[in-house]
Parts: sequence; structure tokens; C-alpha cells
Amino acid sequence: MIYKDIEFEPISSNPFCIQFPVKKINDHMYVTIDAVMCDRWYELKSICGIEEGINMEQIVDVRAYLMLQTSRNSPRIGYKVEIKTSTGVTITKKMRMYEPPQAVAELLDSFFAMGAPGLAPDVYTALYQQHKSFRQKYGNSPGETIIELLEQGYTVDQVISYMEQ
Repeated sequence: MIYKDIEFEPISSNPFCIQFPVKKINDHMYVTIDAVMCDRWYELKSICGIEEGINMEQIVDVRAYLMLQTSRNSPRIGYKVEIKTSTGVTITKKMRMYEPPQAVAELLDSFFAMGAPGLAPDVYTALYQQHKSFRQKYGNSPGETIIELLEQGYTVDQVISYMEQ
């Protein structure tokens, strides 16, 4: 799947939160990596537990994840970058992406419609209830509205005319 310019695998790599592995790192993620590794390492040393700067040449592996957070009021999206160095240090940096809640909710709709692959069953239940509560409070996506109308017995032509209003 692709969200904005981020290509990702829609299967959570963490059973306890929605965390999609990114296939191709975008420009914002590269800027984050640069900020962490190069001239601004000192801003993060207390967070990362490092005492000196780390050169770009010391990077062994970089992984990025698109992270979604359900909410009853405002679902959010962001990304996480994990940088592993040749010295064995792993540096993790999370950044929030400022996207409208409805756009994030549509992405969550797709994920939950697939059955939330990769999430633990109890976590799926809890996150889906939060998302469902958001949708009830702030409105369904167009796809959910269409499904509800069809389930109520509307014909396809009636649904089309309803959606065009």
C-alpha cells in the first residue's frame, strides 16, 4: 500500500501496536536519519545513551515503520526509524506526521477491513473499539456508508443517488 509517498506493507510487525514496515524510505525519513546520525547527535545523546557522535559510515541497518494510533477523538499517524550501528547501538526516533484525522481514519478502515493482520486478537479488539467509537462520533467513511445502505436493503441505483447528494 501507499500513503502519501510512503510505500509500506499493511501487516503490523508488532502484535501490540499498528506498525507497518516501510518498503522505501521517503525524504522526511532521510532527514530524520541525518539529524540523528550527523551533526545533531548531541541533542539525542541522553535519549539514546550514546556519548559521542556516530558517523554515517557506522550505519549497519536502517528500518522504518509507519505507525498508526487509534483514538476516540483524533487518530494519529507517524513513523519510527530504527538505526543500527556497527558498534551495536540501536537508535530509535519517532516522528509525528500532521495529517487530518479523517485521512488517518480511512487508512485504519482499510487495515481493519483486512482483519488487522499482525495484531494480537485482544489488541485488535481494543483498537477496533476505539476506532469504531471515533467513526460513530465523527461519521463513517463513504465505503462504510455504502455497505450500511446495501445492508438496509437499498438497491445499487438508490445507493448511487444517495451518495451523489
